[in-house]
Amino acid sequence: MTIEQYIRSYFDIEIKDITIQRILEDNGVEALIPSTSLTDKQKDLCLADAYVFASESAVVTSGKSVSDGGWSKKEATKNVEDRAKFLNKALRLYSKWDSPKADTIQKQGIIFKPIY
Repeated sequence: MTIEQYIRSYFDIEIKDITIQRILEDNGVEALIPSTSLTDKQKDLCLADAYVFASESAVVTSGKSVSDGGWSKKEATKNVEDRAKFLNKALRLYSKWDSPKADTIQKQGIIFKPIY
C-alpha cells in the first residue's frame, strides 16, 4: 500500500490527488512510497494534515437531489460534528509527536466540542 492509499483508507470522503501531493510535500515524503517504509511519525503527521484538510472541506453528510428532464440539483449540508472529530483527531496526532501545529490549532481556539 502506498502512502497515498494509506491516507485515503482513513476517509470515506474524496481527497483530491493534488491535496495528497501537497500533504506529502509539506511533510517531506515522496509520492508512491510504500507506507511500510515510513516511520509512524511520518505517517501520523501526514494523516493529521489530511484530517485538518477534511475538517475544512465541504463534507457532505446529508442532502437531497432534485432532477427533471436534463437537469439536476443537489442540496447538501455540512456536519459540524464530523468536522470537529477530524480536527480533534489531527490535534491528537500532532500532540503525540510534539508538532508545533498542535499549538497552532489550540491557539486559534477552533477545537469543537460535541453539542449533545
